[in-house]
Amino acid sequence: MASSRRCANLAEHLAMVSAVTDKAAEKLRLGIMLRDIGFIACSDEIAHKDDTDPDLNEHTIRGLEIISGLNDELVEAIVRYHHSTLKSGDYPTGLPPDVLQCVNIALVCNRLEELVYGPDPCPKQEALEAIRAETQEGYWPEEEAELLARLLGN
Repeated sequence: MASSRRCANLAEHLAMVSAVTDKAAEKLRLGIMLRDIGFIACSDEIAHKDDTDPDLNEHTIRGLEIISGLNDELVEAIVRYHHSTLKSGDYPTGLPPDVLQCVNIALVCNRLEELVYGPDPCPKQEALEAIRAETQEGYWPEEEAELLARLLGN
């Protein structure tokens, strides 16, 4: 829960400096808070693999199934795609621009959370440098990655 709260707070700040509407920022926050809900519908074996293998994102599909009753494209997109990269085959290029902008914010915030608090944690500055390098390799959206670095003082 702390992970979701940290990530949601950071995403909300990024949304404020990105000219995202208040309503979209609220939905962005909700999507991040719910992003890992699909783990409750996965076996322990799948959940463990999911947690360590970026190619196995069953929890994102299960999460989408769980929240589908919300009927909210932005929240659903964040839950489904929060482990995507610009290079992954499941990156959602067909979303409306405002929804995609929020997904991109969620992507860089989720990546920072993984690097700083994940299984092999590193200091925030080191994580930002890794995100910058990964962005240059085409994994993360440039605008949101740059805003993240500026917001965190790098």
